[in-house]
Amino acid sequence: DIFDLSMKGSNISVHNNNDFVEGDFKIKSFQDANKKRITNGEVVIFDGYSKRKFDLKNFIANVESSYTPQNNSFFSGFTTDLNINILINRFNFEAQMLNIDINTVLSGQLTAKSNLENPKLTGSLFVKEGGVKFPSTSFDLMETQINLDETSNIAFDPKIQLAASTELTKSEFPFLSQDTSI
Repeated sequence: DIFDLSMKGSNISVHNNNDFVEGDFKIKSFQDANKKRITNGEVVIFDGYSKRKFDLKNFIANVESSYTPQNNSFFSGFTTDLNINILINRFNFEAQMLNIDINTVLSGQLTAKSNLENPKLTGSLFVKEGGVKFPSTSFDLMETQINLDETSNIAFDPKIQLAASTELTKSEFPFLSQDTSI
């Protein structure tokens, strides 16, 4: 059995309700000399948007139960070693948890490894711009990075390094001697 498939797409737009991704891809799937299926290639995301609501239980954020990822049965039973490089130029992500709203514009580079049914994402995302809004104040995100750990046993295990700033004004905080940035 010989297996060889090459796919290429340009300006592809994929929508799922209000979420979307736009980009290009070049993927090749083939069988090596040992009859092992291998899928590799690259995806470039030049625009995208996603919004999620999270529940907070025991200090762990979980996607609300009303959201269920769609499982595509087209790939079920198709085993392949996956190695796809994903370049993200711009991706807008919004999250809501309790009374906290997070809005970000992300960029970065990821790699999808393992298999199609349970891919493992590794790499880093950077917040190009964004903010965190609490009921009483808001912060601008700066120098924020999200690292997806290659050594973790979990498919998506982000480690977040966060830096934020806000302006405190004398009119809002009368005990200040002057307007202050923190």
